[in-house]
Amino acid sequence: MALIVDIPSRGRRITVASPQRISFGRNERARVTIPEDTFLSGIHFVLAWDGGACKLENLGRNGTLVNGQLMDAGELRDGDRLRAGDTEFLVGLGRPSGEASGELIVGGWSLAQIPPGWELLEGAGLRRLGAEPRDNIVFSEDDLPDHLTLAQYVESQRHGAAGHYEQDVVFEPWDVQARMEVDESTSILFRPPLKIAVKALQQQTYVRVGERIGIVTITSFNREKPYGLPPGLDFRQAAPEPPKTSPDDTMAS
Repeated sequence: MALIVDIPSRGRRITVASPQRISFGRNERARVTIPEDTFLSGIHFVLAWDGGACKLENLGRNGTLVNGQLMDAGELRDGDRLRAGDTEFLVGLGRPSGEASGELIVGGWSLAQIPPGWELLEGAGLRRLGAEPRDNIVFSEDDLPDHLTLAQYVESQRHGAAGHYEQDVVFEPWDVQARMEVDESTSILFRPPLKIAVKALQQQTYVRVGERIGIVTITSFNREKPYGLPPGLDFRQAAPEPPKTSPDDTMAS
């Protein structure tokens, strides 16, 4: 199951693949920003997705319409139409039909465009279309323990991964640029031994934002060179609950 939000007038589709709260509004404090709509509040509304149901929380001064009626809070149904500011949103609850498209949000990770030839791996990331085994991209996150640096955290993860296999695993540095606004990042490559007649190549990129660690793991089979990171990849530290009112929650003139 996934939450799918279409914004027809903006030509956008957002697929939310894991339970979380997603804020929509005009400025950068919102998870989904629509800066061109000057009638939106800074954070106008929040959709709380638990993996099966979606609830609306209005935060905008001018209200949010659901099927033409003002709603401050309540559960949404598949096919409901929301209007906030000058923008309409179409809510879909269920399984994306065919190949997933548009933007993907998994926890703190977001991907500007799902690459052609890949499909949604619910709650985790993406997998490549085709026969098994499938190349896949898994997004995860973790809190950075107080006593560890990012390098020490990665080393502890390497040690734990090596302990899963019966033979030595060689980890190599991977000089890849994480093109996102993070405090620091690092990447590694390794080939985990498998009990099936294929070769696996795994690349892991770790990024730190504050005290939060984002991890993107890309696993490919029978491939000698690693994929690059998908374009438009972004990681954000979870934001605190937005206030009911804020100084910029006013309608622009």
